[in-house]
Amino acid sequence: MARNIPNFGYTTGMLAAIQEAIGSGVTTVSYEGKTVTYRSLNDMLRLENIIATALGLVSIASSTWLVSYDRATPPNDAYNSDLYGGY
Repeated sequence: MARNIPNFGYTTGMLAAIQEAIGSGVTTVSYEGKTVTYRSLNDMLRLENIIATALGLVSIASSTWLVSYDRATPPNDAYNSDLYGGY
C-alpha cells in the first residue's frame, strides 16, 4: 500500500534545481530568489526523492523489495546449475 506524501507546494522547477546541484556536486541550491545550503549530499538525495514522490514521479511501493528463501530448497535449483560448479 503506497503512502501519500503531501506536496507542500513542491514544483518540477524545485526538483530540477535540486537535481542540477546534485549533478554538479554542490550543496547550495538557488531557486526563485531563495538560496538553501544543505548539510550533505545525502540530505539532498532524500529531498529529491521526497519531492519526486510528492509530484507523483516516483512510486514509494516500487522502491521496496522483499526477498525470502526457504532454506530447505535452494533458489532456481542452484546446486544443479553450472553457476555453482555443477554440484
